[in-house]
Amino acid sequence: MTSICENAIKIRRECNHDYGITQHLWKMEIMSEKNATHCDDDEDDDDDDDDDDDDDDDDDDEDMDEDMDEEERRNKRRILVKCPDAFERTKKRYDEFDDDYAKVLASSDTKLSLNLLPKDTIIEVTYDYGDSTIIYLKVLHAKQKEVQKLLEYFNMEADTLVDVDKEEWKQVPAYSLPKEQQVDYYFPNFSKIFLGHYVPLFNKKRTRTSGGGRKDGDKQDMNDDDDNDDDDDDDDGYDDKEANSNTQKASGAASMGKFACIRHEKDTPFCFIENNCLDSDLLNCPTVMDINELLQVAEHAWSPKNYHKDDPDHLDYYRYSCIMRFICAANNTEGYEKIKEMIAKENSMGCGAKMLVFQLDKTRKKHPFDFEKVFPKTHAMLSNGKFRWFLYKKDILRVLVGRGAGYSHRDYERRQVLKTWKYKFESFHELLCAVEASWVYKGKELKADDVLVDFDADLEPSQPGPKEPTCYGNKDDCVQISASDKPEKAVTALAITEEDGKSILYSGHHDGTLCKYCLDDNQHLWTKQMYPNVVNDFTESHEMWGHFHLDKTPGVAGIVIRPNGKSQKTHLIYTWTHIYPGFPDVEFKDREPSRVKCWNSDGFLKREYICDVGDDEEGNRAHPTISTVVFCELYREDLERWVDSMIVGLHCVATSIDWKNNYSDFDLETAQECGEGNILPFFEHSRGEPMETWREDIGLVRALAVCGRKKTVLSYGVHLGHGFPLAIVLWSCEEPGVPLCRFNCEQCRINGVAGLSVHNSDVILADCYADRIVAISVEEYGLYPKINVEGYGKIGNRYYIDEGFHGRMAMSGPFAAMANEMQPTVWIFETAKCASNSALDHKDGKMRAFYMKDTSYDENDRHRFSGREIAIGSVRFPEFGGNPPSMKKDENPSCMIGSESKPDDFGDGGVIALAIRGKWLVAGFSNGTLSRVELPKDFEIGMETDLSCNHQASCSSLPSDMWYAPILDFEM
Repeated sequence: MTSICENAIKIRRECNHDYGITQHLWKMEIMSEKNATHCDDDEDDDDDDDDDDDDDDDDDDEDMDEDMDEEERRNKRRILVKCPDAFERTKKRYDEFDDDYAKVLASSDTKLSLNLLPKDTIIEVTYDYGDSTIIYLKVLHAKQKEVQKLLEYFNMEADTLVDVDKEEWKQVPAYSLPKEQQVDYYFPNFSKIFLGHYVPLFNKKRTRTSGGGRKDGDKQDMNDDDDNDDDDDDDDGYDDKEANSNTQKASGAASMGKFACIRHEKDTPFCFIENNCLDSDLLNCPTVMDINELLQVAEHAWSPKNYHKDDPDHLDYYRYSCIMRFICAANNTEGYEKIKEMIAKENSMGCGAKMLVFQLDKTRKKHPFDFEKVFPKTHAMLSNGKFRWFLYKKDILRVLVGRGAGYSHRDYERRQVLKTWKYKFESFHELLCAVEASWVYKGKELKADDVLVDFDADLEPSQPGPKEPTCYGNKDDCVQISASDKPEKAVTALAITEEDGKSILYSGHHDGTLCKYCLDDNQHLWTKQMYPNVVNDFTESHEMWGHFHLDKTPGVAGIVIRPNGKSQKTHLIYTWTHIYPGFPDVEFKDREPSRVKCWNSDGFLKREYICDVGDDEEGNRAHPTISTVVFCELYREDLERWVDSMIVGLHCVATSIDWKNNYSDFDLETAQECGEGNILPFFEHSRGEPMETWREDIGLVRALAVCGRKKTVLSYGVHLGHGFPLAIVLWSCEEPGVPLCRFNCEQCRINGVAGLSVHNSDVILADCYADRIVAISVEEYGLYPKINVEGYGKIGNRYYIDEGFHGRMAMSGPFAAMANEMQPTVWIFETAKCASNSALDHKDGKMRAFYMKDTSYDENDRHRFSGREIAIGSVRFPEFGGNPPSMKKDENPSCMIGSESKPDDFGDGGVIALAIRGKWLVAGFSNGTLSRVELPKDFEIGMETDLSCNHQASCSSLPSDMWYAPILDFEM
């Protein structure tokens, strides 16, 4: 079986570019012909008898028992033994095949023997989750040794348990403690589930709409007296003995102690209880914590809920094995918040399992049970920071040392086992006594400070994550500038400048308003309607799998701040939008050209720049929308001087002559004779006078940047339609309209550019919708300049191609800030140092060849977090700027649909607009909220000395197939 799956199947999958095999998961089903033909009649008779009993018996307690039996029967892990055509026979009898109708000849507690594998039996094996491969194996002969190996391969205990000499346990002082001083007395429910006994969710019989759960992420009230749980249960009619009268396991493997250190020193799983299918956890403690605290919070997590309370978590709709409880230490606020965020995302996506998180109150009372006093050796071992743990599985207890092995770090090697006990423990206290007596290594008592060279030499993370950059701000450090909860107030543009010695923030919004704030005083100065509020008449948002992305906006699409002439005391505000003037009153065919508007610092219009580039190829007026705007100096040969200029990139396509990539054969006059181009420069300080357009086959202009010591402009263009990258072109400012070199993007991995930053000749792109940076260098010197892609740095937030569709990047001096809408974390980079960073992923090639690598989360990819290593800092804003929208309640929740979800039009709550200048970092959110954080003074070094902001780099967020993009007339 192993040979088949590790050779033929694996090769076939690799050839078909199927997902990689990281582990082998099996489901073995065997049934003889005789048992298959007789199982249905027996079950039908039993069902009929049960129906008669139900009609005659109305006692609530008996109904409760039947519910419990049904719950246990439905959730127990089984080994089905059946003939090859049992599936077809059962399917004919019942509309849908259900394993419940197959005869259960063996369960997890049954010791399989040779008579269950007769000759000529067909074994049906489902491989890898049952999604792709089913193998049929026929038993040609059966020998006891081979049967034993087969059952062990499936982690089934085939041999009988041997008698255990309890003399070693009796030497443990805790063994002789009276029951009212034992761990099971104080923590009865956790003790039961650890041993595999069924612990009900509710105290007594309830309806399908009642229960006693808690909302995901809410801290549990730990001030209740847990010692009285048994009494409360009895008062509510719950019989402790009845719930555990059945010996079938409700849980699978259970472990306690540090058995792994995975990503970092805090990623140290300490306790888990797997469900009876061994495919998910019923309880998980992801970090090391005090054992007394662990017992308390785990007990509360497993205490049955009161039947008379509401069940906001709808636990009654979930299978017993699909409810996962996380427990977290009271002082681990960061870990608790991360678990809450993970739970909120998973439950809102309806991923099947219900997740809950529990945490003690910091002001809790001291518990009367002291683990250290009762089990001093075990407490010392589990608290010494080394890998010391015990595993209870299949009624076998193993006390272990050393790091866990295998894919999930929960397996072990034989040499790691200190002691093995094959015994079905009657209590958790008895099990801990066995553990207490097992800390012996090579015949000598093992002490807490002993170092085992074979196991304790390396305590570092086994799969180290990236070296996280300095955190310059957490949620508590962020200050709200303004709060909003309206999607039409979504922040679309931000810019920071100075006025009278104070930092000033301008924010543009989806509804066409422009707001002015003083950051130093956190004061709102004014709000003005710069563009008409036509949100209701405008199809504005595009949601993909619940992620927010603003395709285009009738409001403020961009903001650039420039000094007012040579004065450094006042400034001008340049804005543009994605709608044509007069919308919606003016029909599309009668529209006028788009315009860049210039306002003074009081919000009054000063002048307009009309972006008219003539006709399209069909002879109609093109009038494209505005994509990007940057400012630089251009040399005017007719004036014989450099002049301040504004360069506008337009949403249109201009075809051109097929020049060489180094443009050694380029002729400016010939290019201009072809017609208007899609890059339009203006005199900045004139009355809006345009210059000659720049024409080249660069696709739709997505981004522009002013770079290089020799004054050049970099343009990034995409294909019309599918929007894949086309080319990066370097333009001369000394000879406006002359391209210097071209980089064709078909041969690289660049895709989904959401912003860029420049510093001299170094450029970084916010790629993959701001989940990855691309370091680019421009070689200006020599006969022909050259553009080089130096490498890629992935942040690692996006697991799928459609996640985090909206990204942003802002720059100020040598620094760049980048964020993706699916996460509230902003990553800060030093632009000039990215290209030389050793953490860059230098592999490159056609984008499709790297599709799986760039759009998925690969545990084995050493570059999966390289962007975090390159970043110099990060800031973690609260979701939605600290003003989250109210959650939607699902009317008919099920096990596949979360009971609560975020409302539409808001997305995941991450950053959708950014601005950085000196010590200020400002983030805008989809609900209109603005938040700021104050950075260290180091960020004031190298900042702009003038009042300009957003003038060197600009990027459009519009995808290429979401707006009208004309093809300009070609006149040759």
